[in-house]
Amino acid sequence: MKKGSAYPDAFESAWADAMAMLTKTDPKARRYERLTFDEAIAAQLKIMDLTALSMCMEQRLPIVVFDFKVRGNIKAVVEGRPIGTMITCGEK
Repeated sequence: MKKGSAYPDAFESAWADAMAMLTKTDPKARRYERLTFDEAIAAQLKIMDLTALSMCMEQRLPIVVFDFKVRGNIKAVVEGRPIGTMITCGEK
């Protein structure tokens, strides 16, 4: 990962899993720039399977949720550009 990246550890071991996450389309959905794992779990956001979310939290593995179908978004996230939602263990 690029030094000084907005997401320094997000893709060290599981970036493919993070980019494969799908969410249901909801016209009332709210976009978050940053969330903690606890906030995502408490709000019952349908980001990913609760077990997978909990495992990432236990390992302190940040997750970036973004629309991987938009051309250029995967590259942008890998380069550390702040798109999508960053989910962390509390570092807001």
